[in-house]
Order: sequence, then structure tokens, then C-alpha cells
Amino acid sequence: MTLYKLCSYKLLIISIFFSCFLHPISAQDNWDWHDPVDVGAIDLGDNKVILYNGIAIGLIHLLTRKKIKIKDSARYTSLTGEWYHEYRKAPLSTVYSIKTRMGWKWKKGIWLGYEISAFVVDDDQAILGIGLSPFFSWNILNNAKWRLTYDNGVGPVYYFQSFPKGGTRLNFYTFYGLQLEIKRGKFSYALGVRNTHISNAFLAGKERNPSFDGVGAYFILRI
Repeated sequence: MTLYKLCSYKLLIISIFFSCFLHPISAQDNWDWHDPVDVGAIDLGDNKVILYNGIAIGLIHLLTRKKIKIKDSARYTSLTGEWYHEYRKAPLSTVYSIKTRMGWKWKKGIWLGYEISAFVVDDDQAILGIGLSPFFSWNILNNAKWRLTYDNGVGPVYYFQSFPKGGTRLNFYTFYGLQLEIKRGKFSYALGVRNTHISNAFLAGKERNPSFDGVGAYFILRI
């Protein structure tokens, strides 16, 4: 593949991907989203994450070559330690999580999979939770020693006590972030920043849908 074709391929992925996040501003009012990098018409972490990724993946499949040689492993597992802190409400909550992932390479530069999570919320008292979420990873820059990846997903989470305060035990969490991964043979590790939103999507009515919006850091060990 020539340099021109390689650059065109990456630009196609990035252009299609970000265009899929353009939607009416009113949609954010329904989700009550208050994101520190939300610029109005683009919301990288709302509850339609799976739909947006599906559209982008479908378009890339149609517009790129059907067979692309994959040099590195097409499957991996990883362990993630994550910490994020609420940024817009008082009293503030802090969430810690441990996640294990199973991922597959769908095409060059695109990874799909699922993650199983255990959460501990440092609130008035410790609150435990478990979650399951599909995820989507898009390589922005990639070479033999490192790669920069955009990562996002959405899934249900169950807490053993109501969280956020005044809400319900069953919620949904959306997340997105950037990570820098350092490759070391069969193993690699990554550091990243991530934004996370937690709420119940009005399952218990508008009066019982408080939200958690937090930003934090995470570490990944990938095998």
C-alpha cells in the first residue's frame, strides 16, 4: 500500500467516524449530558454509541478493500485499572473500576469486543457494582512500537445500592477516551484518559434519573 493510499484510508476512517457523531443539539437535552469537551453538535459519549459505531463500521466495510492483510494478532485480552472523579456536582463521587476485555481486530485499525467490569464508588459509603459493555477502538496513529487509539462504548451496570443518589440500582454507562499504547512483543501496556457518564436513561422516570459525569485516568495491560 502506497503512502498516499495509507493516508487516504486513515482519513476516510476518521472522517466517517466523526461525521457519525453529528446529531441535533436537542438530543443532549434528553440525555442531560454535560461533557467538558462537548461543543454542542458533537457528543462523543451519548447513549447512541453502538448505533454510531455500527454506521461507521458499515460505511468503512463498503468503501474499503474487502481483504486487508492483518499482520499482528487478531485477538487479545486485557486488564484495566481505572479511576475517575465527578466534575459537576456536589458532593463529588469517585469511581474505581477493574475491567477485563476480550477484543478482536475487525479490520486494520479497528478493534471490537466486550468488557466485564467491577466498580467501587467512593460516596457517602462504598457502593459496589458490576457491568458489561461492548467497546469499539479506532487506531488514530499506529507503528511498530506504539499506537494512539480512540476508545468508546456503552453498557448496563448494576449497583448493589442506588447510585447516583436518588436514582436506581440498574444504570447504563457510556465512556470514551484516548490511550497511548506501548508495544513490547506479545505484551503491551497503555495509559489513557477517559470520560464516563452514568444514569438510568429514564427507566424509573424523569424524576429518578440523576447522573454521574466524571473524567479520569486508566492503565491497561494487554496480552
